[in-house]
Amino acid sequence: MFGVVTDVTDAFRTLQDVRDQKDMLDLAARVSGLGHWVWDPDQTCLAFCSERLAFMFETETHALVRRIVHPSEFSAYLHDDDRASYVEAISEGVAGADPYDIEYRRKTDSGDRYFKEIGQPIFDAAGKLQRDIATVQDVTEANAREAELEQAR
Repeated sequence: MFGVVTDVTDAFRTLQDVRDQKDMLDLAARVSGLGHWVWDPDQTCLAFCSERLAFMFETETHALVRRIVHPSEFSAYLHDDDRASYVEAISEGVAGADPYDIEYRRKTDSGDRYFKEIGQPIFDAAGKLQRDIATVQDVTEANAREAELEQAR
């Protein structure tokens, strides 16, 4: 009886390379303070939510993944005055395949926090939305330093 032997060395090397790349991207996101999410319109839910984003929104990743069926629903976590502009930016981006860049606030127990979100809808060659991907950064301290500089001038 003969067995088939397959050399899987290259496959294991490729798998390790993918893991290494993921680890590097995770580290870069942690170091930069970026949270990120990926929305899948076919599943009508978040396909991914980083731990950092959940931390910024004072919740757990699984809670966001279960709750958010469209990116505009993040507006429920925002300052009342910023909700409409957030929904508009997301809707225009998804409808027009345009990247969006928006700043908004969140009320927290310690006061307002300011965030900058940059998103990019991804479409296939036929024009069908495949994903909407966004990064979110807490810019509260940077905004405060900028305001101090303006005041000093």
